[in-house]
Formats: sequence, structure tokens, C-alpha cells
Amino acid sequence: MPERAPLALAIVGGLVTLKLLAHLVTNAFSPYEFHRDAFLYMAMGEHLRLFTMDFPPGIAILSQATRGLLGDSLFALRLPIALFSSALALLAALTARELGGSRFAQGLAVLAVLASPLFLRTGNLFQPVVLDQFWWTLGLFALVKLARTEEPRWWIVFGIACGLGLLSKFSMLIFGFAVFLALLVTPGRRAFLTRWPWIAAAIAVVLGSPSFIGQIRLGWPLFDQMGDLRSAQLARVSPLQFILDQPLMGLGFFKKAVEFQKRFGRDGQTVGNGLQTNGLLIDEEWCTLLRDTNFLVGLSLDGPQHVHDHYRADRGGKSTWQRVMESRKRMLDNSVEVNALTVVNEYSARFPGEIYELPPPHAVTSPLKEIIDNRDTGKLSSDEALIDRCPLEGIYA
Repeated sequence: MPERAPLALAIVGGLVTLKLLAHLVTNAFSPYEFHRDAFLYMAMGEHLRLFTMDFPPGIAILSQATRGLLGDSLFALRLPIALFSSALALLAALTARELGGSRFAQGLAVLAVLASPLFLRTGNLFQPVVLDQFWWTLGLFALVKLARTEEPRWWIVFGIACGLGLLSKFSMLIFGFAVFLALLVTPGRRAFLTRWPWIAAAIAVVLGSPSFIGQIRLGWPLFDQMGDLRSAQLARVSPLQFILDQPLMGLGFFKKAVEFQKRFGRDGQTVGNGLQTNGLLIDEEWCTLLRDTNFLVGLSLDGPQHVHDHYRADRGGKSTWQRVMESRKRMLDNSVEVNALTVVNEYSARFPGEIYELPPPHAVTSPLKEIIDNRDTGKLSSDEALIDRCPLEGIYA
């Protein structure tokens, strides 16, 4: 391998710091709130069952640790995600250096991560995707170091990266299998005659064991989830739709998407569109588009003001409830078809009556009715257990 260039400390350090600051400032001042997936991971962290979970528990562990140390704010919850994303950019520069990259190449590697919408997005949402990206990158870095130095200790780093990756997402299996095949068809297969790859594999299995044991104990729900995804979502995603999903989706994007639907739709074909939003940026122009193109809008509205603002205050801690209600009224006045998405959490579960009594479109009758029926018949699912303690009786009297 070529000789290593000096580390471009000023360039790399400056760009990594810039990336971290971009995430921190966005989380501190952005009008956007928690992504809905974050509520799932917070709930699973509160009800953590390390060896009986239907998905890798790493993100649930991170959620509970972050909330215990830093609190429940959006800024606090996304802080470790921003740190992982920034560390990934640093690893890109270090990998470029190990491959013989100059100072310019190291800076360019960080800049590519910094400028990529893919890495910017995953570094700003509380989801396991950025963890997956980080552990893959750390594993690749360990392999590059191993190829350069032939020091066996890098197998240990590789095993740790794979094991912690398995705690984050099952896609780490794809990475591990690809590395195995690559070694098998190259002179690197000689490594299999030593104990180090097998030690790395053992470390990965031990660290990732909660993910596998949970699958075994629950009857491999991963395959059911993949089947549901394939039949419910991926079956409706054409190559054109996938490409159209990639830009930043402002008003112009949705106008163009509807235009493409009309242009490429077949005679007699009916296309339905839906949009989930917190409503804070819905103005008259948006209402016109949503009405004229028959969008079904889901409005994030958790209940009366004290319930809604418990987790949906803005960055300054101010209420967003009134702005959401104004957006709701604006859409209804413009004849937009709108309903509500209500997140059930430990706080809102105490006030089902108040939530139910809100006027349309805050309609939660069907979900609550189903949960009541399931509780009466002893068929509560794990997803419904959160509100099993709620005083729901009497709502339908």
C-alpha cells in the first residue's frame, strides 16, 4: 500500500466540526419535531427486554441512556446521532489517509460526507440508520488497517464493529457476508488459517446475540416484517417513484409528482396520495394543492393543548398546539380531506376522554375501540400494552 500522508488535522477537524455544528444548530432551531419512529424507539427503551425484542435493541438502549443522562428534548435525543454522524465523517478521512490519500483527498472525503443529503438526513433523525452506517465504516476502516499493518488486533476492532452493528440493524449481516466472500476469493483467505477471524466472529456473535435471541424466542418476526414491507409498501414503489422520492420534498416537488402521475398514468387508473405533517408550514398555497389534487392529509395532533405540547413544544419550549389548530382550520376551510395521527405515550394515555372529546378531525374512536375490545377479550398486543392502564371505560357509553 502507498505511504500514508500526514493527517490533514486542520481541514478534517474543521469540516467535521462544521458538520457537527450543522446538526446541532438544525436541532436547536428547526421548526420540525420528533420523527414518528423516535416515539417507537423511546417506548421500546422504556419497556426494554434485551433478549425478547422483535428488532435489534441497540437504538432502544441508546434512547433510554440518552433520556436518562440528557432528558427528553429533541436536541438531547438527537445529540448522539449527530456525534455518530460526525464520527463517520472523521472515519472517511482516516480511511482515505490509510489508502494513501493526500491532505486534499482526506478533506475531500469529509466534504463528500458533509455534502451528501443521505448522510445529512440520517445524522439528523433518531433512527438506527446512522448507527448502521457508522459500524459499517468502522469495520471497513479496520480491514484497511489490517491490510496495511497486518496487526491482528484490528480483527478485534472488526469483530466489535460487526457485533455492535448487529445490535443496530440486521443489514450488518450483508456486510459480514460480503467480507467473508471477498476474503475467500482473494489471497486474504490465508487469514482463515489463523485464529483471529474466528475470534472476531465470536465477538460479533456475542455482542449481537440479543438481536438473534429475540428473533428465535419470538418466532423470527423479521421475516414477517419483510413480508409485510414487500406486500404493503415495496409493491407500490416503482423505479420512477423511488427516484422522485430523493429530492428535498418542498411544494414544488409535490406539484411535479402529481404532474408525473397525470402524465404517466393509464386511462381509468386512479391514484391516491397521502401526506403526514405537523401542519406548521401548511399555508394557503399548500391547501390549494392538497385540495385540488385530492391529497389525504394526516395531521399530527396529540390531543388538547397540555397533551399535545407535552412532547411537541418548539425549540424554545413554546406551545405549537395553537398553530396546529390554526393549520387544521385552514385546511378544513379549504375543503382539504384531513384526519389526525395521535401518538399514544405515557402522558397522553392518562387522558383518553379529553382526547376523544376533541372535535373532528381528531378521530381516535376506531383505535381506542379496538384496544378496548382486545382488552376485554384478553388479546392485547405488545403495542397496545402502553395504554392498558388507561381509564377507557365509559368513553363509548
